Amino acid sequence: MVVVLSLAALYGSVAHTPTAQGALRGMGAVAAGLIAATGIKLVAALETNALGKAACVGIAALTFVAIAVLRWPLAWVLLVLGGASCVWAYRVLGRADAARARRGAA
Repeated sequence: MVVVLSLAALYGSVAHTPTAQGALRGMGAVAAGLIAATGIKLVAALETNALGKAACVGIAALTFVAIAVLRWPLAWVLLVLGGASCVWAYRVLGRADAARARRGAA
């Protein structure tokens, strides 16, 4: 906490300089790149996802539209779409387990 508060105080004293503003813009671009790279690495995992590739792409597209186009708050979009996706996956996995149990009992 002391480190974060110290950095905040330091930033407060140099926030108006073009160098600090440029550095923050650069850090934002790096963060966006890291998030995109992580997403690209996770594309291979969509083949084994419980919801399937098409549903995952649809949910991602809905999330993009809600945040980037409609400008809805990120927290609410993730809460609603993420929660709905988790419930959907839970139900799909539950049905798969039930079907597997029925096959094993037969």
